[in-house]
Amino acid sequence: MSHLIEDRDNVTVWSKGTTILRVADIIDETYDTKTFRLIADENPILFSYQPGQFITFLLDINGEEVQRSYSMSSSPSRPHTLELTVKRIPKGLVSNWLCDNVKLGDKLKVKGPSGKFTCFNYPANKIMFLAAGSGITPMMSMARWIADTAANIDAKFIASFKSPSEIIFRRELELLSARHSSFRVALSVTASWHSTEFWTGFTGRINQQMIEIVAPDFRERHIFMCGPEGFMEEMKAMLISIDFPMVNLHSESFSGGRVASGVETHADSEGKYQVTFAKSGVTIKTNGNKSILDLAEAHGIELDYSCRAGYCGDCKAKVTGAVKMPEGAEIDDNEKAEGFVYTCCSFPEGDIEVDA
Repeated sequence: MSHLIEDRDNVTVWSKGTTILRVADIIDETYDTKTFRLIADENPILFSYQPGQFITFLLDINGEEVQRSYSMSSSPSRPHTLELTVKRIPKGLVSNWLCDNVKLGDKLKVKGPSGKFTCFNYPANKIMFLAAGSGITPMMSMARWIADTAANIDAKFIASFKSPSEIIFRRELELLSARHSSFRVALSVTASWHSTEFWTGFTGRINQQMIEIVAPDFRERHIFMCGPEGFMEEMKAMLISIDFPMVNLHSESFSGGRVASGVETHADSEGKYQVTFAKSGVTIKTNGNKSILDLAEAHGIELDYSCRAGYCGDCKAKVTGAVKMPEGAEIDDNEKAEGFVYTCCSFPEGDIEVDA
């Protein structure tokens, strides 16, 4: 350890780009969820990122290049390690591969960090976290940062899981609640569970009553919310119905759109729209049913990307012409006005030209 202290002035700070990390520890959080603790492969690195952001694994699985993005559960207040918490998904290629194959000492290639889902961007003295399942991972990063830095933030935390045995970070959440007067954590289970599992917390999906019990002043808080798409839609509808100021809602969903793995896509030879990649000198016909990023990949045009879900902004490109981009895409209004779009979730609605 002494060499780390002696060389502290020469330690590299990693805040962007691609690097190789080594697996220093693997923690079994639940029967189907593991945390991978990563450190620099050779020389020490200090990891610089914002709590709630994610990184992208660049993997080789069975000879295929695969990319997947995972939120960091660690906090930037503990800068010598990165922690990624991975929950198995039925038939999920990468989550199961990571849990089944990665061993201590293995080296993993990563890219990042990325993402705008972070409390850094929305300073507030009172916040609330709403999470379901593995959606808790970016919240845990933010919660750890708040606790580590003794930030002057009053935080309420409600997380739901199917059963007590599936609660990720249960012990740490309970300790946070017990040791920090500014934290209150409430957990809920949504499904029937084995009778030997003792439970005294909330039961059922997160609802208005739970929120009002945990945080009667919830309308005065910024809410950070993460989970599966169904959970997100249900929560947004509920918050609207109880007059929560939606400008103070910050959310990120885990969906199939976040998958990034060698998508097989073919252009429509009889397509009604023409997509021209100006710098590449390639013109493609399409019916508008494939994203600009998918079209580019199908024709060997390399565009940057990470999340493939409209969050990180890595795939941003300038486009001339009509495109459809979902409202949830987190792109600045100024960038929109200048013609920029997120190519991963933008679809042609006419002839367009892409600056790529």
